[in-house]
Amino acid sequence: MVDDKGLEAALRAHFEAQHGHAIPTGGLKLDSPLFGLDGVLDSLAILDLVSFLEAEFGFQVAAHELGEAHFGTLAGLITYVDSRRG
Repeated sequence: MVDDKGLEAALRAHFEAQHGHAIPTGGLKLDSPLFGLDGVLDSLAILDLVSFLEAEFGFQVAAHELGEAHFGTLAGLITYVDSRRG
């Protein structure tokens, strides 16, 4: 099982590998927006992220969970994944 620091590192590594071109100068902060004009994720990138989460952490992401509350910031995503992985 990945601890919270390991979870954050795994998510950061995924963003760097898949969306590094979209990460702002200075890096991705915990409160950086993941959507919108300043965000890292677009509609196709969210599908990639969901596939990564499901494969890496072993849970299914429900459509109703794909909102700003869980996927709006890196901090929100960490909290969501941590709550879902049991």
